[in-house]
Amino acid sequence: MFHRVSQLYDTANLLYSQTIYRASPYITGIVVGYLLRRSEDGIRERLQRPLAAIGWIISVSLGMLSILTPVHLARRGYEYDVVEAAQYAALSPISWSLALGWFIIACYMGYGGKNKTTVLIFIVIIIISSLIKQRC
Repeated sequence: MFHRVSQLYDTANLLYSQTIYRASPYITGIVVGYLLRRSEDGIRERLQRPLAAIGWIISVSLGMLSILTPVHLARRGYEYDVVEAAQYAALSPISWSLALGWFIIACYMGYGGKNKTTVLIFIVIIIISSLIKQRC
């Protein structure tokens, strides 16, 4: 058991200390800033409500993918898988930064929802997290 846990820590230390690992969120932030700057020139009118809904669905899916993919790592008897760790390390920063990027753009353009929607989202997150807790 100790050997598997140390492998997880070694992988995390190697990944998070690398500059290239942080490049995709950084580039996503630059693109989001550029889009927000361009929004003053009329990009707001081009974003229609159905497109915003599709953006939210994709954004929530990507965010949940980043959060829920490593849930099984907490289970007893988990065996470290190099391929799985590499896939998560490669895709998680990209998917999480895209999800947050859309969140920022949508809120800036007025598609962030009302207070009732925010409360509903938090309730859904609480329900999902308690279901995950029960499975582990």
